[in-house]
Amino acid sequence: MNPAFDSSRPLAPLAQRRRAVLIGVFGFLLLLLAQFLRSAESSSALWNGLSAAGMVIVVFGWSRLLFPGFMGLPRLDQPGLDERQRAVLTRAYATAYQVLALGLLLVYAYGLLTDVLPGLPRLTGGVNAIMLVGLVWIVMGLPAAILAWTEPDPAGE
Repeated sequence: MNPAFDSSRPLAPLAQRRRAVLIGVFGFLLLLLAQFLRSAESSSALWNGLSAAGMVIVVFGWSRLLFPGFMGLPRLDQPGLDERQRAVLTRAYATAYQVLALGLLLVYAYGLLTDVLPGLPRLTGGVNAIMLVGLVWIVMGLPAAILAWTEPDPAGE
């Protein structure tokens, strides 16, 4: 049992938690690439293949972060958390908020660049839909991803 977060499951090893985060991020990037290829009117077979692979990878990697208890990570509504544990969770949520704000700013800046540089692929309806679904998944899993990445292994393991 992890003494840092008294959850029903022991904290997964740091390498395993980081691997789940990296798999999920890779899947999101693959989906985004597929959508940009689609908006650039590239081969539909390539777009379909990248989209399918990206979805499978996102579901495999990021879904574990949507349910943080499976990796022994805490939730804010978990009973029995002390002040330090709540502070760590609050810091993870604040960092997630900052990352999302930066991401939205980058998307907005890219949208402005497509007006100035007409050669860039535009953010079409399909890209916007994928980005919205991705944003919802990211919002739901990003605090757990930050905890999974930053929380050290318990002492003695």
